[in-house]
Amino acid sequence: MTTKKSVWTAIEDDVTAQRLVELARAHFRLALEHIGKACPERRQAIQAEIECLRAERELLLTSFEQGGRKMSEDFEKYEQLVCREDELCFELKTYQEIISELLMLVHKRGTSVLNLETVEEVMTTLYMAEIDCRTELLDTQLEKSILSYNLGRES
Repeated sequence: MTTKKSVWTAIEDDVTAQRLVELARAHFRLALEHIGKACPERRQAIQAEIECLRAERELLLTSFEQGGRKMSEDFEKYEQLVCREDELCFELKTYQEIISELLMLVHKRGTSVLNLETVEEVMTTLYMAEIDCRTELLDTQLEKSILSYNLGRES
């Protein structure tokens, strides 16, 4: 069974709307003929034709319903990507702040109080994590851009 939303979405598409009108007219014409004085064999043929028309109508409307569902899923995915992008930006800022604070600590305390190898190891680990985060951010932004393009084409 199709939803009202899929019917209205289908009607907004000119080609589909035209075909739906043709199907409705054919159905109406066949229904009138069926009610009229058609012989039993013709009535069976009319019922078969009506079933074909109904099936085609359902197929058209179902395809629009599924298209609408996919678009809704795409919008939801886009929102998730926006949230993930925000999280990654916050992570990047955190890595940068920690690295900056570590450099400030070395500046204030010097290498006599801090083990330089340990500081270098910690900074390298943080820097590699920052690079991984930047890579994930770039991937997220690319995926978001592609999805945005596809959403623009679908609407």
